[in-house]
Amino acid sequence: MAKPTKIKNKNGSTSYRVFISNKITGKRESKTFSTRALASSWSDNREKEIEKALVHGDVSDYLIRNILKLYQEQFSTNYGMSKYHDINRLQNYDIANLMISQLSAKHIIQHCIERNREAKPQTVKNDIIWLRTILKTMAAVVGFDYPALAFEASSSVLKTEGLIGSSEKRERLPTNKELWKLSRFLRTKKPPYLHIM
Repeated sequence: MAKPTKIKNKNGSTSYRVFISNKITGKRESKTFSTRALASSWSDNREKEIEKALVHGDVSDYLIRNILKLYQEQFSTNYGMSKYHDINRLQNYDIANLMISQLSAKHIIQHCIERNREAKPQTVKNDIIWLRTILKTMAAVVGFDYPALAFEASSSVLKTEGLIGSSEKRERLPTNKELWKLSRFLRTKKPPYLHIM
């Protein structure tokens, strides 16, 4: 079992980083934890996963972040900048650090709880839509098991608890004064947003 390395953080706290050798990919894997016990536990479990894959065949597992990037590389011409930026942002959250086989309803729900601290439920809903769509698409393209149960099991909780939601309905039209202000703001913008408005 790999031994964790003690790291001194800038804020004075201590972390533990552990490296293991993946005999399937030929690359080194590493993770950082707050305690030595957690680091040792992860390296032990990961080494067992790799050994099992060597014995029984590659389980075709991938890091969610890598699949999100691969999707962007292959299909970014099929969608707009808004979705592109949403997918970029999604890669910066803890959920992207999971292997696809590890993804569970618990992780999806936890992601939405964290995201609700900084965004509205309708924005958080986009995260889940993109994540589900991308994993479903790339499961067929790359060849891994799509984690359908994780999304199915989390769906009702996310809706019931208001962690995701639909956009608010607009019940009025802009006033002439508001339209005038918009036109003054947009008249110098490119492309010609004033004409589009």
